[in-house]
Amino acid sequence: MKKPMKKIVFLLVLTLPILLFGCNNIKPVDSSSPTNTDIKTIEDNNLKLNETKFEDKVQVKNIDIKVEEVKKQIQTDTNKKSSQKQTPSTKAKDKSTNNEVDRDKNKPINNKSAISKTKDKLTTNEAVIDKNKPINNELSISKTKTATKSNLIITVVGQGPRAKIEVFEKSGGVWAKVMSTTGFVGKNGVTYSKKEGDGKTPAGSFSITQAFGVNANPGTSLAYRKVTDNDFWVDDVNSSFYNSWQVGPADGRWNSAEHLIKYPTQYKYGAIINYNTDRVKGKGSAIFLHCSTGRGTAGCVSTSESNMIKILKLMNPNKKTHIIIAPSEDALLKY
Repeated sequence: MKKPMKKIVFLLVLTLPILLFGCNNIKPVDSSSPTNTDIKTIEDNNLKLNETKFEDKVQVKNIDIKVEEVKKQIQTDTNKKSSQKQTPSTKAKDKSTNNEVDRDKNKPINNKSAISKTKDKLTTNEAVIDKNKPINNELSISKTKTATKSNLIITVVGQGPRAKIEVFEKSGGVWAKVMSTTGFVGKNGVTYSKKEGDGKTPAGSFSITQAFGVNANPGTSLAYRKVTDNDFWVDDVNSSFYNSWQVGPADGRWNSAEHLIKYPTQYKYGAIINYNTDRVKGKGSAIFLHCSTGRGTAGCVSTSESNMIKILKLMNPNKKTHIIIAPSEDALLKY
C-alpha cells in the first residue's frame, strides 16, 4: 500500500502548482466571440442576403424597362388616335395647299380663289346630279334667244323616253310659268343629229303654227286642221314630198307615208313642230306634239290628252309659239 500512496502523493505534488498558478493564464471561453462555425454561418447568410438583393435589383430593373415600354406604347397609340381624328376638311385643305405649293412654290395661296373654285365645282356637280330640275324662275327663260321672238314657249327636257314639259307665257313684258307636267320623247331619247327612223326626238328650238287632230278643234285659236281618211304625212326619203302633209292617193308620188287617221289615240289632238322644213332627205319627218300612249314615241313629243288640250288653248298666232327640246336643263338655255 505504500507504493500506490507514494504515486498519488507524487502526482498531487506535480499538479498542485498547475492548479494553483496555471488557471490564471487560462482565459475563459467568451460566449460573444464567434466560433469558426458561427463565422461560416454568418458568411453564408451574408452571401444569401447579397444574392437576394441582387435578384431584387434585377427584378426592379426589369420592371423599370417594362414601364418604359408601356409608356412608349401609350404614346404611340395616342399619336395614332390624334392622326385619325384629323377631319376630312383639314385633309382636303392640306391637300389643296400642297397642290398650290407644287404649282408655284413662290406664289402665295389665294384663299378667295380656292373658295371660288370649290363653289364652282359644287355648282357643276349639282347640275350633273339633277339634270331634270325644272327652270324655277322666269328670268332664265327670258334670257334665251327664243324669248326674243316668242310670247309662248314650251320647254321639253328629255332623259331617255321620259320628259319634263313646262310652258312659259309672256304678258306685259313679264314671263310667267303657266304649266308644268310630264310626257314622253323618242323611245331612244333626244339627239342633236336626227335621222329618219332612229326613234329619237330632235333637239333645238322650233316654231309651232299649225294644230290638227282626228277630233274637232278643242278650242285653240291656232290654225286647226281636222284629219280625214285621205290625209298622209310622207316619210319616203326619195320622194319630192318628203316631210310634208299630202292628200292621197299617192299615185306613185311616194312609197311610204303615215296615214294619219290610223292613229286615233296619238293624233286625237296634235300640233306640228316645224322641224326640217327644208325637207332635207333622211334628216327626219313627221315630228309632232301629240297625245300620249304612255310610252316613248317614234320621235315626237307627247303628253296626256288633258294636257294637250290645255296647251292648245294657250296657243294663238299672236303668241308666236315655240318649243325648245333638249337633253338637259342647261342645254335649254342655249336656244
